[in-house]
Amino acid sequence: MVILRGYEAASGQVINLQKSSITFSNNVQQRTRSCISTVLGMIEVELPGRYLGLPTYIGRSRTTVFSGLKNRFWARISEWREQPLSRAGREVLIKSVLQSLPTYLMSLFLLPASLCTDLERIMNRYWWGGGEDDHKIHWMEWKKLATSKRTGGLGFRAMRDFNLAMLGKQGWRLLTYPDSLAARLMKAKYFPRSDVLHAELKSPCSFTWRSIWYSATLLKQGCRRLIGDGRSTKIWGDPWLPGNMQFYVQSPRPHGCDLRFVSELIDEETNSWRRDLVLETFTAHEAQLILAMPLSWMRREDSWMWHFTKHGNYTVKSGYYRAPGMARSHDGSSASSTVFGGNRIWSLNIPEKVRLLVWSAYQNVIPTKDNLHKKHVDVDLECPLCGVERESVFHCFVSCSLARAVWLGCPLNLRVSELPGDDFANFFDTTASVLGAEQLELVCLLCWNLWTCRNAALWNNSRINPQHIIQRTMHFMREYRTAILSRGRGAAVVQQASETRWHPPDPGFIKLNVDGAISVQNRCFGMGALARNHAGAVLAAMACKGQGAVDAAVAEACKSISAETCRTLAHLINLKIN
Repeated sequence: MVILRGYEAASGQVINLQKSSITFSNNVQQRTRSCISTVLGMIEVELPGRYLGLPTYIGRSRTTVFSGLKNRFWARISEWREQPLSRAGREVLIKSVLQSLPTYLMSLFLLPASLCTDLERIMNRYWWGGGEDDHKIHWMEWKKLATSKRTGGLGFRAMRDFNLAMLGKQGWRLLTYPDSLAARLMKAKYFPRSDVLHAELKSPCSFTWRSIWYSATLLKQGCRRLIGDGRSTKIWGDPWLPGNMQFYVQSPRPHGCDLRFVSELIDEETNSWRRDLVLETFTAHEAQLILAMPLSWMRREDSWMWHFTKHGNYTVKSGYYRAPGMARSHDGSSASSTVFGGNRIWSLNIPEKVRLLVWSAYQNVIPTKDNLHKKHVDVDLECPLCGVERESVFHCFVSCSLARAVWLGCPLNLRVSELPGDDFANFFDTTASVLGAEQLELVCLLCWNLWTCRNAALWNNSRINPQHIIQRTMHFMREYRTAILSRGRGAAVVQQASETRWHPPDPGFIKLNVDGAISVQNRCFGMGALARNHAGAVLAAMACKGQGAVDAAVAEACKSISAETCRTLAHLINLKIN
């Protein structure tokens, strides 16, 4: 109580004992419990419950503690199922609501893998139209839906990978803010002689630290040292090499070599690499990587940077795509189609429901009779429009007699019988490679109306002629574009190219214009700079050329400028001003 009163006096905050509670372990006798509760003026509870939405006590059964998430998911879905939503609407609700529910928990705790799988199953069931008590066909597994749209998925989250990416943010803060209270506390307790990346997991430890420790496997993929003065980075043992995904020096230490830190490879007088020492110490490839690294003349201390962002700071998005599951999905081994035509679907100016229909047809996950038969659904296989051939995706949208008449009679005048292949994805890729954006939008809208007519013929025995489909599509296309233009959204805004002119600085200031260029073939880079005053008078100018392969952004940012050239330029400017 003395400690609590001291806290109140120091902070100005008063503790509400009536809302406070206390929990005892099983080893505390009942008499002692009653005595302590009376002195503190707090009620005794068996389980601490939650604070700010987080469990205040996590036992051995992680699944039991976080099981309430599944109930929250089903509660939201039950509310939505009262209102019929299109698949586009369900996509918005899943991405903006369901996937956001566990975000706060995921930023602090590593949820059990089984729970992440259960949450994905719930979202997958809702996406395909099912609920807690009813099951519908899942035409594609969640792992493929969770890949990005450019690789054939829909951009849903892989919950386990997102959890690791969120925890990676906490690990990054411990790494880059070592003087913070949380970093000093955890370092003293869990890794006193190393850092987060090289810490060992030892029991007992808190569940929070265990969760952050697991994210270190993700951080190791992109964390490397940004060389300033090189005094705190070890040559062998620290990740600091650019261009090498391992970031570690692979060259064996030469016999009798006593080099330890990167600063020993730098000539402090000229602020450049000791070229001869680098060439004789490392392999030719690693020596070129080192010599191509620009050195800052400001001589800052070494720091940590994240390799997969331009600004060098870790982001959850960049970490998510480096997580184990997402990395496998983007290397081409388990991703869906990455064909050019399929990627263009998402850039077209058409309703979202049309995009999703064309995407479903492209991925062959649309409920045609042929696909239903493959899912062991007892249906006849005849096309409801022509009643002759087996209804596949390609037949429904391309080779059916009604579809051929529509393609031939539309303004595009497509002779689909002359197109190669018998797959809708090939058909769409072929048309996307020769048609412009507006023409491809018309293709998608015609596919939408063909599917609508197919459903009307199947369920209502309706018959619509091809000319009616074309007229309805053209009318819808004109109305949609008019509505989009009136709202100022989605339309391409054509702006007249304005002439780029040099604007002088305010009096007393100097404007320094810089530009950089790289040559990949010659493995060299160049940089130029021009300093002018408010009157436009040139005060100093310089140009330099260097060897080595650098990133275009690095060249544009002028990080390749040598220390000597910087000093020369600054000296010239000072002379002109004085």
